[in-house]
Amino acid sequence: MDIVARDITKIYGNKGNEIIIFEEANINIPSASFTGIFGVSGAGKTTLLNILSGIEPITAGKIIFDGWDLALAGEKERSDFRLSNIGFIFQNFNLIPSLTVVENVSLPLIAIRDKKEAAKMAEAALERVSIAQRAKNLPDTLSFGEKQRVSIARAIVNRPKIIFADEPVSNLEDRSAEKIIQILRDFNMKEKATVVLCTNHSELSRRKWDRFYNITGGNIKESWPTI
Repeated sequence: MDIVARDITKIYGNKGNEIIIFEEANINIPSASFTGIFGVSGAGKTTLLNILSGIEPITAGKIIFDGWDLALAGEKERSDFRLSNIGFIFQNFNLIPSLTVVENVSLPLIAIRDKKEAAKMAEAALERVSIAQRAKNLPDTLSFGEKQRVSIARAIVNRPKIIFADEPVSNLEDRSAEKIIQILRDFNMKEKATVVLCTNHSELSRRKWDRFYNITGGNIKESWPTI
């Protein structure tokens, strides 16, 4: 699924006390691509993913998915679109401590699958990221790397067309970070899913990306980080 953001502007605050995050910025993410977005802390990476997914409205501009403008959709239509098409991976995992690993992974399926089928699909997703042996564990018993694998399993359990990953490797050492990136790359290649990964991890191997963008000064440019 192609994602094209045209002339997007995002402003917080009221007139006279405005904070401009993006000003007429553009980004083009081809269908089935593996796209990295680099930016230092506070550059607007999370805001960009929130905008592209319709969680936050834009101040101006267009966000087009295969010819359909998300920016013109209502709140319910945006929510339904996310549920059907997008998987999210978070920096801080967002796992529910009182639920087991397999129960956490099943959460996106609650509204659309029966309990037995949801559990089966969750177990398959855990197998895919090589952490099925932890299915009955609680999140607090897992390492950072294991928690991120569970987060990925939850994101891919419904085989979404798009994955938005918000700094999924920032808490990990380099070796673990590369493994997480490779898991996402494998999903991208096997499922032909569009993967968009935001990072401040400038040393990640460049050979894995189809495109790479740099956020700086409210602009989004296709270029490698230069820090």
